Amino acid sequence: MTTDEHDTATAEFWSHPEEFFRKARSQCPVAELPGDGGYIITRYDDVVAASRRVKEFSSRRPVFGANDPELAAIAAEGYPEVRTITTNDPPVHTRYRRLVNKAFFPEQVKALEPKIQALVDTLLDEAAERGEMNFVGDFAEVMPAMVMSDALGIPHDMRDTFRGWAQDMVDTVAGDMALPPERRVACKKSFVQFQHYFAALIEERRAHPGDDMVSHLVHARLAGERPLDVPELLDVCRILLVAGNDTTTNLLSGALLALIDHPEQLAEVAADTSLVPRMVEESLRYISPARWTMRIVAEDGVEMAGCPLAKGEKARLGLGSANWDEQRFPDPERFDIHRDTSGHMAFGHGIHFCVGKDLARAETRIAFQTLFERFTDFELTVPRAELKPVASPGVNRLNKLPIRFRAR
Repeated sequence: MTTDEHDTATAEFWSHPEEFFRKARSQCPVAELPGDGGYIITRYDDVVAASRRVKEFSSRRPVFGANDPELAAIAAEGYPEVRTITTNDPPVHTRYRRLVNKAFFPEQVKALEPKIQALVDTLLDEAAERGEMNFVGDFAEVMPAMVMSDALGIPHDMRDTFRGWAQDMVDTVAGDMALPPERRVACKKSFVQFQHYFAALIEERRAHPGDDMVSHLVHARLAGERPLDVPELLDVCRILLVAGNDTTTNLLSGALLALIDHPEQLAEVAADTSLVPRMVEESLRYISPARWTMRIVAEDGVEMAGCPLAKGEKARLGLGSANWDEQRFPDPERFDIHRDTSGHMAFGHGIHFCVGKDLARAETRIAFQTLFERFTDFELTVPRAELKPVASPGVNRLNKLPIRFRAR
């Protein structure tokens, strides 16, 4: 199977890759992607297997722009990029993972819930006065950024910059396929700005610790080991920034649109908010805020679903395709809050299971419970055809979601 029958140069292909994934699952479960995209593993069982085969499918992928002299020159103005969690393998990954897990222990997330509730209330108060909002720009992008900026001890007036850094980092994940040269340069410059800001914050927290994640990371110790140095801390902060922003934004906006598209289920959840957690899990499966995650083939002679993969080849684990695998989730293209969603792949699988999963679930649960307690009669203010995922490979991000509603 090839991508020849699909116009991969268009935004439509990257906005809606579902048909390509569907054909791949039935015809060629390890399918070649266009450009320098490598291969994507599309079946549920194969994605699970590759997630577990960490010696063969390595997370030690190159840093963005490693082979581009212009980007390397920009990177030289910042700090060395080191591999900690998302771009490393055991045993090194294990040490860093234990450290970062502490920031997302259930009790840590529980302690953030009053702040989450206060932020949700504030944003919905503003929307209530107007009776309408762009749910993406006015809520789904703003609330997760504010929650994570609070957790990291960053002023709220930095939230737009903060959000911009996170978005640029997400875009670089797919930079080998769809990022034009000028955008690649802008993303690399953005990353260096992020590094300098957080390096200064790290030194400030080293001298004057507070009750925030950066302070805890700066002063954390594991079994008597040395503290993390600045480049290591910067990579951990990068992970927290992305884990606490982009995917939660995609989940919030995608879930509300799925409910609006299915008014009977919207009415059911709005009438009984105890169903919100079930709705969140189905939304995670149905939307797949991150469509895939990338690995590098680390050994010669690796085979997946009958397809030989050469050492150094890119192999993307198709999380979104796995979540729509007919063999695992019957009638997968149907949104159904009552289905069995256990084992969905929205947060990945194995040792790289999403570190921010509990925070994303808490934010989404609180947001929708509050939304339905306060408002009713949700409707779109633009034609449904205008709403679509942006053309960014690897993520499922809605372009906008203008709605109106009525206070209860």
